Amino acid sequence: MFHCIIDSSAILYSIEKKIDIKYYITKHFNGKTIFYITNCIFYEASRVKYSKVLIENFIKLYKINLINCKHKYKYGDYCIRKTLNKISSLILLTNDTLLLKKIKKKHATLNFISLLK
Repeated sequence: MFHCIIDSSAILYSIEKKIDIKYYITKHFNGKTIFYITNCIFYEASRVKYSKVLIENFIKLYKINLINCKHKYKYGDYCIRKTLNKISSLILLTNDTLLLKKIKKKHATLNFISLLK
């Protein structure tokens, strides 16, 4: 069983392109995958492009677990880095190249766009 934390860039990309995240990730890992998202990423995704309702529907559709974070970060990448440091078994799913560069050395990461090829 694999545990993936999803960044807002992957969420927005999959909504925009109408891509089934669960299908591609499960296909990539050949098994069951549990998805997570932090409060920060939820708010970041709902502020950037789409409404809060659409992001909530996305979370319900893919049965994404919400990780409550208690801090004052406005930028979700800090929260993801902190969460990955706490829970090292999480795999990051993102399209953000800067975040990939910062995290790649210590944690498992997946570039969502590369999975689609």
